[in-house]
Amino acid sequence: MGKQLDYAAPMTAAEYAKGICVATTLKSIDLAVELFAEAGNKQLKETSIYNALMSVYIFNGLAMKCQSLLQDLKGESTCSPTIVTYNILILGLGHLMLIDHMETALGEIMDLNLSPYVVKYNI
Repeated sequence: MGKQLDYAAPMTAAEYAKGICVATTLKSIDLAVELFAEAGNKQLKETSIYNALMSVYIFNGLAMKCQSLLQDLKGESTCSPTIVTYNILILGLGHLMLIDHMETALGEIMDLNLSPYVVKYNI
């Protein structure tokens, strides 16, 4: 028999993001939030991890929590929102018909000089 290792390799930021996305399919917001917090405690917060938790919130109709998380991301010194981040937000806001919030998000995209997906937004 092979020798068992007494340790496990630490999870990467990408693995945390994937785990958070899996929590979405399990409809477990608590697990997603727990994984997000664990990644933060290990100094692994990256935009992809924020995007993953934002997706969980959007998938579960929690657009305001998604917007709150975006504000937290904007305050991070090590990472920042990308066009993917805003796409997630706008998707959720659109499903909830929060047009004024969508327009605000589109304005932020323009202010940040992010390249929007022209076809997606029909600009």
